Amino acid sequence: GDAPIYQGKVNVAFIGNSYFYVNDLPRFVENIAGGHIFQDSCLHPSSSILEIIMTGNGMWTRWATKNAMIGGVKYETQDGDTAYLYDMGACSVPQLLTGHDKLVTSGDALGSFINDGENPCFQEDAYLQYQESFDYKGTWDFVVLTDQAKRMCFDETRHEALAAFNYTYGPILKKRRITPIIVQPHAYQSQNVNASGLGDLDTFTALTMEGAHVYKNYLNKRLGWFTHAQIAPVGNAFLAVKESDSSLYQKLFLDDGIHPSAFGTYLYGLVIYATMMGYMPKYKDVVVDDIEDELFATARKLQAADASAGFPDKDEAAALFKIAKKVALRGYQPQALRGFNPSVSANEYIDSSVSSGSYEGEDYTVDVYGGQNQYNSYGYGGSYANAQYGGSYNGQYGGNNAYGQYGG
Repeated sequence: GDAPIYQGKVNVAFIGNSYFYVNDLPRFVENIAGGHIFQDSCLHPSSSILEIIMTGNGMWTRWATKNAMIGGVKYETQDGDTAYLYDMGACSVPQLLTGHDKLVTSGDALGSFINDGENPCFQEDAYLQYQESFDYKGTWDFVVLTDQAKRMCFDETRHEALAAFNYTYGPILKKRRITPIIVQPHAYQSQNVNASGLGDLDTFTALTMEGAHVYKNYLNKRLGWFTHAQIAPVGNAFLAVKESDSSLYQKLFLDDGIHPSAFGTYLYGLVIYATMMGYMPKYKDVVVDDIEDELFATARKLQAADASAGFPDKDEAAALFKIAKKVALRGYQPQALRGFNPSVSANEYIDSSVSSGSYEGEDYTVDVYGGQNQYNSYGYGGSYANAQYGGSYNGQYGGNNAYGQYGG
């Protein structure tokens, strides 16, 4: 493969939504790795795999915190000014994965994105100059991706993710030989979930895993010989905790009953780490007396600090470690899922006449991407918020209101 971005490190890029943002999962994974992981991210709360392409980063106000200056920089701008920049991550998916995205402009002058006022590069020119200065010659070892849990359960919204894989993620991952880790998010119970027919946690979990397999199978047909997608079975691990200890399961959530608490982020991190590396982090480094101070101390925002669940004690951490190992490395499947027969083929989404596995979803190549392959040879021939997409995006998702419809 290509040379890594940072020699001697496992280089991991995170792309996701509030499941990753809450309690700063990227830095947590970095902390449990004992110094051998370098990470960066492009996160936007409430976004899907498709939507984050259109909005880019959403951390401008959320990660303007004291801890975000850990890893921040003193940067000399092109005008000779000195700027002190928070560590908020890359401003777009291509910028994260390649170090450059010519569609990211000052104040979104090109109108290429859905600008909600939360992208750091649109708010601060110094941040844009700094992020565009990387232009990576090396490559990432892994990109860790997640979708909104509900979107992974239904064919219509799975189609949107696969269109994004085809036109955006796929060409970059294939060229740079980056291994995608598809995170199966956890199931949860809420009024919106119950209304969609997913009130049964077992069914919800099974369908997110089915969606993860569809994503994996599609990407593997799209990426060629040199890299293969993997699934991090976080949702299965949550269900395994429920099966083992119902009181511990309740602690996996913040008070909203949807997002992960410190317990939940701890489980997310262990499962993702084990999926990437093929082994667990060192027990003595992660099953510790003071998890808040030892593993979450660098979090740019720590929602768990105000949650009733608090932080795992050493015995609870040991129990979560055991379950993460059993699910992620030994393939344990919770008993409630053993009678479920998923339909995991990606064939219905793929044009069988094209050997590279091109996407066959006409609705999304026209309505979502305006019929343009923007990422062909990194030409970025179109823009994320072209007139055709911009209208349907604003109308269909309606900003934050409709994000709420899909959770996380």
